[in-house]
Amino acid sequence: MTDLAPPVFYALVQARFNTVSLMDKYIQEIQDLLRREGFPHFDTRIFKQIQLLRTHEGLGADDNNPKLISAQQWYLTNAERNSGFIINRDSVSFQTTCYQTREEFLHRLLEGLKVIDKVVHLEFVTRLGMRYLDAIQPINDQPTEEYISPGIHGVDLPWALQRSSFESRYTTEGGPLFNNGTLVARINYLSGALAFPPDLQLHNIHVNPRFSKKFDRYAVLDTDHSSGGQAPLDYDKLDKEFRHLHSHIREVFNSVTTEHARKIWGL
Repeated sequence: MTDLAPPVFYALVQARFNTVSLMDKYIQEIQDLLRREGFPHFDTRIFKQIQLLRTHEGLGADDNNPKLISAQQWYLTNAERNSGFIINRDSVSFQTTCYQTREEFLHRLLEGLKVIDKVVHLEFVTRLGMRYLDAIQPINDQPTEEYISPGIHGVDLPWALQRSSFESRYTTEGGPLFNNGTLVARINYLSGALAFPPDLQLHNIHVNPRFSKKFDRYAVLDTDHSSGGQAPLDYDKLDKEFRHLHSHIREVFNSVTTEHARKIWGL
């Protein structure tokens, strides 16, 4: 995947860190600093999540009665509503539907992390990850199969396609911060308008209209790569770890797509 990467219609990069229970106390200062960096829209979302209690030996006696607790997310989005930050008590993510370059993408996440660190004084990171969604949409009525490598074309049946999916999961070698990572690659064949995976619910961000065309058959390459452990906030090593994760996502993209497709996309 080169810097322009035209098929990317959504990308997210995330850093998890030590829990800051009083993040709501600091969010106004964080928001003001990121507003000055070009992210003026501010929104709060409350959602429910399941909490399991643990003992020193593992899961506790209340595991059969997990608690449903409320949690907050804060969204800080640019004026165009195509890029922005998602902040939780233990993570910051940068998401975009207007992907330009890997450098800009990673720079934004690290700058957001630095702002949070400046305000709350973080101790360490526990997980780094990124996720890319590529729309493999043929042009000039070409078959989708001309864009995707043989072996993952799916079953050709005479009925109208709703969805066909392939998923592979890998353990990857470690980067400069963590011992190993987990990479998940999914190919979803779909029809109609562009669709996001069920586990991704966009909030406060718009999809690029150039992906609005409907197709009888197209594919979405969904690649998720992460690594974790516990590491101090060494921003040089964080950048290198993210680049390491990205290099594997690029390998997946080059393996799944054909040379014909990459030539059409200018990659």
